[in-house]
Amino acid sequence: MFNLGLELEQKQIKRQWEYSLPISIATIIVPYRAGAALSIYMYDIYNRDGFKPPDRTAFILFAASISCAAMNNVMGWCSLTLAGTFAKGSGIAGLWVILISVGYVLFMFIIVRWSINRVHTFLIQRNNEINHSFLIGIFLLLSLHHRFFCDTLDIHSFFGAFIVGVICLKSGQFTLELFEKIELITVELLLPLFFAASGMRTSLGSLNDKLYGDITVVIFAVDTLAKFLPATLMTKCVTKRSWRFSTSVGILMNTRGLIELIALNIGLQLNILSPRLFTMFLIIALVTTFMTSSLLWLVYL
Repeated sequence: MFNLGLELEQKQIKRQWEYSLPISIATIIVPYRAGAALSIYMYDIYNRDGFKPPDRTAFILFAASISCAAMNNVMGWCSLTLAGTFAKGSGIAGLWVILISVGYVLFMFIIVRWSINRVHTFLIQRNNEINHSFLIGIFLLLSLHHRFFCDTLDIHSFFGAFIVGVICLKSGQFTLELFEKIELITVELLLPLFFAASGMRTSLGSLNDKLYGDITVVIFAVDTLAKFLPATLMTKCVTKRSWRFSTSVGILMNTRGLIELIALNIGLQLNILSPRLFTMFLIIALVTTFMTSSLLWLVYL
């Protein structure tokens, strides 16, 4: 999550906000409502699983959040954080987490980011941009600061890691040095382990019943259409580009990828998802991700 936050180009978002904002809103509202509507039906699956049902509000928020690319991820993480709180406590606790999360994000963006920029400017003036102590400080900020605050404030550590990545420097030799080191560890070591762990939690045998296979297909169809159609139509209306370009944006916005896999694992850890529902959502995430390249190839054929 830190690596993803580090890659997020805020300047690019600001330059393209008149296009990205309405497209993001369209691909949040429609999938969010579709996911919430589906969750009311899916909640009854727990009665067949012999799995203790989670808090209904937590499950609806979680199902809606995983049905929601950069702005969409922020909305999804906020919803996921709130869902985790409802899974552990009451609505008052959920409101408290919202207020604390807003304060945490403001503190990180105003105070911590300003401090990082000041130190970085000071090091550049001394021709010492690649300072090992500064690099160690960034890693300490990641491993200690966000971990302590997130655990204390009952916010998931994934959210804190993403915020730390977002506020870090986006240009200069220091950023290149940091990104190369992080990417090496993430891509070559942590990411394969994460996928292996997700695979070990998957229970394909739980979908032997035709009923659950049919439910998986229905969820896949609703999720795909609820994401693809609003993204395509809004892109066409906002950009005035060709249908080929708009369709490509719709296909890309429908890609679930790593973010949803992380969200699914969090849902399983919080007992919001049963192993069967986890497997159903995981299959949908993998299929929508794997079919992206083929669909884009067909569009531009």
